[in-house]
Amino acid sequence: MQLQFDPNIAYECVQCGKGCYNRWDILVEPAVMDRLSGHPLELRVIQERGAAFKEGLINKTEEHPGCGFLQSDMLCSVHKELGYQAKPLTCQQYPYLMTQTPDGVIHVSAAYSCTAVREEIGPPLEESRAAIEDLLSRGGRVHRLVGPIEVLPPFHATWSDCQAFEEELQRRWSNRTVPQVLEDAIVGLAKALGSLGQPDQETVMLPPGLLASTWTRSTQAGPQLQLLQMILTMGLLKPCLYSQDREVWRKIDEAVLGSGDLDLPDFNWNAPLSELELWVNTGVGNRFDPLIERYQHSLLFRKAHLTMGGLLPGLVMLWVIPGILRLLTGLYAWKEQREPELTDFLWALERAETCLVGHTFDTVPVYRQGAWQAIAVCQE
Repeated sequence: MQLQFDPNIAYECVQCGKGCYNRWDILVEPAVMDRLSGHPLELRVIQERGAAFKEGLINKTEEHPGCGFLQSDMLCSVHKELGYQAKPLTCQQYPYLMTQTPDGVIHVSAAYSCTAVREEIGPPLEESRAAIEDLLSRGGRVHRLVGPIEVLPPFHATWSDCQAFEEELQRRWSNRTVPQVLEDAIVGLAKALGSLGQPDQETVMLPPGLLASTWTRSTQAGPQLQLLQMILTMGLLKPCLYSQDREVWRKIDEAVLGSGDLDLPDFNWNAPLSELELWVNTGVGNRFDPLIERYQHSLLFRKAHLTMGGLLPGLVMLWVIPGILRLLTGLYAWKEQREPELTDFLWALERAETCLVGHTFDTVPVYRQGAWQAIAVCQE
């Protein structure tokens, strides 16, 4: 078993219990439910809030958004009374993320929704090797990439071509500014795919070496691509809002089109979009760029640029993430009525990881749409 560990991650559980309150579903294996059935732990949950499980998941409701087995001290009662391995495998695995590439290598990273990961608390992730190997031996979840690799449906490429493209991306990343490298990658690849038209076949293999040749076509991004970045950033703000009010979403679209003020009740913001841009640019600016780049490196390491809709949509995701992080940071600071600070950025990072990348595939259509829009822009 060949494991590679994300060098950007430090992790040691701080027992904050936040993962037990988050929005994602917690899968529970039948064996775990059987062991807890009729146990005093389950009976306590039933007495306090109703069913402990529902359709193979921990039962969470609007009234009780957290796991019923979480104690008031934010510790897991199952872990405390029955041991670590008595918990659902999902709970044991959090916050580890594992992706296996077609060459058999398992890339081990961790979710930035975790407090310790965001705040770099603990030893390097590689020191968790024994725990990871144990999880894998017991069926730990691994996202497996198999060839051919999606570039943008229907276009696919071989794993070796994707590897070569990624190696060149990382080489350029080490020598130039990250935004420019990503813009060059997107423009070059968008031009190459655009020149192929839109085939009728369900799967089209790109000619060998095409991905590597796209780097020679890259150019400075034009105003239209910058406009696309802004539109995508505002679109990705929507799933990060707590309210999920579709009327608020509609007003965001209107503000982007310049037909009204931007109204965001979640953050007590009601003013023109231009004023928000000014607040973010002056208040947040480049203050957290090293932390943003660390996050982008982790996304690249764990192959999020390949698992979130294909290579080109994944590049779009990496390109847009800094903007949404700065936007969320600025909005949270505005709500708290203070100048943006690290606490605001860490909240934004948790929100983006939870709602846009690490715990959902709901945003894949947005990244794919952005990829097709980039192709259209680069053909003009």
